[in-house]
Amino acid sequence: MNKTLIFALTAGLSFGIWPIIMQRSGLNGYMQAFIFSVTLMLMTSVPAMTDYGEVKSVKWSLAIIASVIAGFGTMFYTSSIARAFSMKQSLAMVILAQILVQTMVPVIIEAVQTKSIGMQRVIGCMLAITSLVFLTRK
Repeated sequence: MNKTLIFALTAGLSFGIWPIIMQRSGLNGYMQAFIFSVTLMLMTSVPAMTDYGEVKSVKWSLAIIASVIAGFGTMFYTSSIARAFSMKQSLAMVILAQILVQTMVPVIIEAVQTKSIGMQRVIGCMLAITSLVFLTRK
């Protein structure tokens, strides 16, 4: 197994676990996002500073736009985690819906850019939606 795949699998495991733990913290959605963001900033500060030499050719406007979008996404995501807990709804539904949309966005963008979408991608999207329906039913 190569390092990229190991990192991706570890990230998936981490992204699957942290919402479950955060939901049980009792924090509201915005406070969850705040704690998440501050902790992330602290954890990434040292590694980011060691790669500081790479910033000369960075497109800062795109980095800021992406960060703002990620900020909104984090606030909506943590709010949905908190709401699921307070309303006794399925956390699995929240996580699966987020993963489904996150997975389909690049597929849709690629289809728009190339003006085509293969049958495998159509079937894959249909199966992803079907899995969300089956995995979130009670």
